[in-house]
Amino acid sequence: MRRRFLAGFILLIVAMSAGVTVAATFKNLQVLPADITQADLDATMTRFSEALGVSCAHCHVSDQAPEDDTLPAKSTARDMIRMTVALNRDFFGYEDAPLVTCLTCHQGRRAPQTRRLPSEDPDSFPAPLAARAAEPESHSPRRLPE
Repeated sequence: MRRRFLAGFILLIVAMSAGVTVAATFKNLQVLPADITQADLDATMTRFSEALGVSCAHCHVSDQAPEDDTLPAKSTARDMIRMTVALNRDFFGYEDAPLVTCLTCHQGRRAPQTRRLPSEDPDSFPAPLAARAAEPESHSPRRLPE
């Protein structure tokens, strides 16, 4: 299942790298490629559903057209797609073999699964590290050499 999800997500990332945002055959596609086929669209939606452990109703209202944006989860999903594309492109240097997918954080659950190691507790840091951990990040994200 994970391999199928990754293959589908790779296809999505490759298609998105072309920068296409508006579809001719589907209405209101904002982050998926314009030339996506029905089969690829269905497979992509299935992979999103599996990665988050949700049904179509999480983002789509059943008695309205699929392009309807009534539910906030659809906007969040678009933001998350943009985020994973940016992470893979800007931090890992991959456009066709993503390291970060929906499954990376969601692990089949609606909310991302986050954990802290005991060593990440700021109270357990030596004094200078504890002070730096409490400060907001002021530097730009590290980019890999191109």
